[in-house]
Amino acid sequence: YYAQRRNTTTGCVSATRVAVTATVNAVPEVATASDVSRCGTGTVVLSATAPTGATVAWFNVSSGGTQLSTANPYTTASLSATTTYYVESRTATCVSVTRTAVTATVNAVPAAPTGTAGSNCGPGVVTISATSAVAGATIEWYSSTTSTAILFTGSSYAPSITVTTTYYAAARSSAGCLSARTAVVATINPLLAASASITGTTAVCPIVGTATTTNYTAAIVTNATSYKWTVPAGAVITSATTGRTITVRFTTVATGDAITVQGVASNGCAGNPRTLALNITAC
Repeated sequence: YYAQRRNTTTGCVSATRVAVTATVNAVPEVATASDVSRCGTGTVVLSATAPTGATVAWFNVSSGGTQLSTANPYTTASLSATTTYYVESRTATCVSVTRTAVTATVNAVPAAPTGTAGSNCGPGVVTISATSAVAGATIEWYSSTTSTAILFTGSSYAPSITVTTTYYAAARSSAGCLSARTAVVATINPLLAASASITGTTAVCPIVGTATTTNYTAAIVTNATSYKWTVPAGAVITSATTGRTITVRFTTVATGDAITVQGVASNGCAGNPRTLALNITAC
């Protein structure tokens, strides 16, 4: 455009005109950004993509307000609750018409699960378990408090072990947040030694099918609180069944029949067996 001066009294105008340029600057497109999340209280890092030639500015309101930062990426203050931020694109002369909302989600960290220990008599499979009070959470099992390798996923874990072992259970929420770990012990109870001997009749043919009974006595097993006896299918224990001595009546016998005893510890584990083979050749 061109401007000239005019004297309103005489009507005279200036000898020359002054050029005045009206520049139309392009408004930058809005910035693009993705929502982010974290587990528990802390900072989050927000990133945005501005149009070519533009930069970004961050706000906590959709319009107006005080600029928080022009950094990209932008690290927020510590957050304890889900918060929405807004980012605009800007050039040296213009800003985008609108701001892009970016949600920083703070997901709750689940409480540590409740564990239930397990045990086995001697080496073998021990079942342990853990439960979470958080709906939808799953249980992950680890070998230590810091291991990142997941041994198993599920409430019940049944490893095969030879010695007492401590495992660690953690609850993972549906949002992917992991709890502190709970120690759960899988105990292997050692087996008592076998009884040194079983004293009693081996040649039972004369009393098979009669009312006559015979006794069997196990040598003392150290630390045994009771004894577990196993007799053939054709035999009946007619006395108390958990002492060192039992009374047996035979109704039938078969090849391979034997009397077996195990010392039972205070934890209920039956120890290594001692077996007395029966002689039925004369039956």
